[in-house]
Amino acid sequence: MNEQVMNELLNNDLDFIAFVISPFHALGVDAFAYDLFTKYNRKLNGLIVVYPHSKNGILVDETHFICTNFSDVKLIYAQNSEKLSCFQQFRTAIKLIKGSEIILRDKCNLGKNIYIISVMNITYTILEAFENESIAKKYSPQFILIDEGIGTYFSKDFWTLTSKYDQENVEKKRLTDVVSDSFQLMFFHALNAVFEKKLKVGDRCLFSHNSNCLIQNRSVIESYQNVLSLNKYTSPEMEQILSNNNWAIIATQPFVEYNQVDINDYIECINETITFLRQKGIICIIKPHPREDIFKYDMIISENENTILLDKSISLEKILYLHPNLVVGFTSTALVTAKIFYNVFSVSIIDKLMKKTKDPLLDVSRTEFKNLFGNIVCFKTLEEITIDIHVSPVK
Repeated sequence: MNEQVMNELLNNDLDFIAFVISPFHALGVDAFAYDLFTKYNRKLNGLIVVYPHSKNGILVDETHFICTNFSDVKLIYAQNSEKLSCFQQFRTAIKLIKGSEIILRDKCNLGKNIYIISVMNITYTILEAFENESIAKKYSPQFILIDEGIGTYFSKDFWTLTSKYDQENVEKKRLTDVVSDSFQLMFFHALNAVFEKKLKVGDRCLFSHNSNCLIQNRSVIESYQNVLSLNKYTSPEMEQILSNNNWAIIATQPFVEYNQVDINDYIECINETITFLRQKGIICIIKPHPREDIFKYDMIISENENTILLDKSISLEKILYLHPNLVVGFTSTALVTAKIFYNVFSVSIIDKLMKKTKDPLLDVSRTEFKNLFGNIVCFKTLEEITIDIHVSPVK
């Protein structure tokens, strides 16, 4: 367990501790924290641990969090953990088991509630903290799971492939590392099996599974809407957009960076989309993914008048309140949130891109995205949906 985290738990009176990687995770923390703030009617004390993305490093900083407006929050930036020997991992496993036993036996249910916010699965390393008697007496842990994005609802096939892509260009593992990682994976699977059965975990995902379809969790969606209303993004570029009623967001993704599609084919796809929309009198706003290299869009910006490239660190959800005419993308979470948060028309052009690549991860992503969100996102070509794109006369 991170020494800084232990010190914060011991020396401060925390209401929540959160573990995040991406800006969308930050928004999930904000939404839950705002509900907690409304419930307690006082300023909160929180600790947020930011983990590096396995391929792209740290993606989040304090500017991504709205909860700093109503909470005293400290951010800790975790480093890539050093490889532990099998013996060290065994010792850590014992501590985690002891901590989990204390929680499961309700030995720490007399303290104040502390909400432990994780993405998709419980951050089990926090269990080690509750082996400490002072922490166990001080807090009663309440576990909360927040949305990862559309990946929350994708299959194991998707995540297996994603893991392989994330590990590209990473130094080949030694046999001892493979054994160590396998031990860790099996251990956490075992812990998860125990906790799923014995521990009540709060679900803060945007959707829940019902048979073969997804059902919107309206109360959670409203929490996101409420906290987004507190921090509306503005900039000179946005002022320019607002001077013209007709505009669209193009939500891009790091397919080139993951070698899923040739850069020239990808840029051609984006360019054709911008050209079509501009012919309809629609200004295009490119919103890059946080893990993209934005320099590949330089030529597009220089060749297309009134096409704007936004800072990739901005959460797209924070500008949707301005109600663009539509959001165009591929398999982006933003296509879903645009519709369910603000009823903005969303179009996926993933079929157009797939004519230029046979990448297996993109193929799986397309299939699952269509199956899960086909009732929310439109998959027709832009030419086919022209009649649905309502624009106002240009000012």
